[in-house]
Amino acid sequence: MKRLFFFFILLFPLLGFAKTTPEILSDKIDSDGFRIIDCSRITVGKWTDRISTSLSLSCIQVGDSATYYLTIKMVSASPLNIRQGSALVLRFGDNEVAQLSTGIEYSDNIGDYNAYAKVSYYTIYPSYQLSDYILEKITRFGIRKFRIETVLKNIDRELDNDKLKEVAIFLREEYRLIQNQIDNKANDIMEGF
Repeated sequence: MKRLFFFFILLFPLLGFAKTTPEILSDKIDSDGFRIIDCSRITVGKWTDRISTSLSLSCIQVGDSATYYLTIKMVSASPLNIRQGSALVLRFGDNEVAQLSTGIEYSDNIGDYNAYAKVSYYTIYPSYQLSDYILEKITRFGIRKFRIETVLKNIDRELDNDKLKEVAIFLREEYRLIQNQIDNKANDIMEGF
């Protein structure tokens, strides 16, 4: 009973009970000059789902060109694998459908082990490049339903109307935060030194 209690305490943040607000988590420039901006995540799905999913926007800026990505955090009790070119099918709030694909392969076959709860979990963060049109659809209408193609099976999530609006507002605010961050000077290590 004690283990079960601690297991639920461990999973509490993953289940989405705590409300999250959109915020910039990191803004870094790598050695190749790519500026990477990553935002917080909003959990979608039910607490009974075998694979927990959460969504966020991220951006990679090279010079004046910014490319946006929809990043999905996936946590499971079994290994996760998504091949390069695997599809993500989106149905927006206005019922239009779009398909995106991954640029690289994502996999976690090793996982993390929590010795206290005696639980293994596997995490991947597949990212899907967004066109300006799809980005506008996501921030305006939200995502009603999505399907992620993995090696073993497809993962479906359907959002009710309240969650649809919540996700649309959340991702719209993240997009605004990223745009404001891009307009500001990059987080350069030499700044103010």
